[in-house]
Amino acid sequence: MVKIPVDHAAPVDVIRREVERLAENERRLTEPPLTELFEIDSETAIIWIWLSTTDAQASWSLNNEIREKLARFVATYEEGRYLPHRRLRLHQDSGTG
Repeated sequence: MVKIPVDHAAPVDVIRREVERLAENERRLTEPPLTELFEIDSETAIIWIWLSTTDAQASWSLNNEIREKLARFVATYEEGRYLPHRRLRLHQDSGTG
């Protein structure tokens, strides 16, 4: 399984299509990849990609390859806009007290 942390606003459908493109003609896969937004916390959303492969070694290699390519994709897609980042909310003193 591949886990990719992204910003909450990341376009999951675009990432899903990229996974499908990367998996196209991949002989080590036994079925199409499954890409889902699986976790959300206060700072990131986590996309999980399940890759069913022919054996454990193929799984290890393919998971690493897809992870590396998706990390590069997220970092470069729309100038890295969907990389995880911390948001801070500043409260302004209203001056009423």
